[in-house]
Amino acid sequence: MCKTFVVIEPDPVVGLDLVEMLRSVYPKSDVVVLGSLLDASGRLQATGADACVLINSAAAADRSLVTLRGVVVRGGRVVFIGRKPNIDFPATVVETPFTSAMIMNALLPTQCGQPEHQPAGHT
Repeated sequence: MCKTFVVIEPDPVVGLDLVEMLRSVYPKSDVVVLGSLLDASGRLQATGADACVLINSAAAADRSLVTLRGVVVRGGRVVFIGRKPNIDFPATVVETPFTSAMIMNALLPTQCGQPEHQPAGHT
């Protein structure tokens, strides 16, 4: 189970909504929100197998994907919100518009390490 969540979301309202949702479901987890992958770089390099990164796919530039690959190599998880970029590591994708249920489904332990595609839907 993820004990550390790093949310990378340029929109502060969406970022805070995600943080609030994660803290309510995983109250003993460390949850942080950052506005860009560059801001999160140091934090991501220090993550381990208990980490999960939720990132707005618009914030993932090609040159920065190596940082996310490192998270996966260390046993962590990456969840792209929006679209899946051209990557060579396993990640989960939750399309927009998304619901809280779609995010929670993407974080289920059965999804760990498996590339998944979550279609947009209603709850």
